[in-house]
Amino acid sequence: RAAGANAGIAAARGEWVGFLDDDDRVEPEHVATLVSLARGARARAVYSDAAVVVHEPGDGGWREVERRLPYSRDFDLDLLRLDNYIPFHTLLFERSLLAEIGPLDESLPFFEDWDLLIRAGERSPFLHLARVTCEYRHFRGSAHHALGERPRERADFLAVKARVLAKQGAALAPEAPARAIDRLRAEAVPADTEAEPRGRAPAET
Repeated sequence: RAAGANAGIAAARGEWVGFLDDDDRVEPEHVATLVSLARGARARAVYSDAAVVVHEPGDGGWREVERRLPYSRDFDLDLLRLDNYIPFHTLLFERSLLAEIGPLDESLPFFEDWDLLIRAGERSPFLHLARVTCEYRHFRGSAHHALGERPRERADFLAVKARVLAKQGAALAPEAPARAIDRLRAEAVPADTEAEPRGRAPAET
């Protein structure tokens, strides 16, 4: 995967570079919308949202059985360092940005996209368009997905994730995870529901 993507980058001659796996989909206006947004804001990387669409085998072919939007978040480098929340095909990169950060890591069997996003995000923040212009498609019972049907059951899933985390070194000092965790908690638990710790009542004598 990484070698194929690197070959595509090397062959690209346009100002902007995007990626698309053969089982995913982008809307006709996806590229034009993101390029226009990026140029207007002078952003070097821009992304939209992708609907996750699940298909199952049916009479005469695949049928859609589920559609949801689990990934729609503004750029947050602290959180991105811990886990990837940006589907790769939602992004467009300025080609010069990719040249600056270097190629995808071909030693990684997967998560090479996440590793690239971290390095790109360290160089330039991404601009997020909260609008669905892509589909991230999953075909149950097929071999389409690079990580397989149940990726977390792979023996190497956590080991490869740990390799990406380890590559960041000092950038993952305790302060960065603390900021990311605090932001996630603030989203999950509204501030007005978090009461101050109550003091212990004085003991009677």
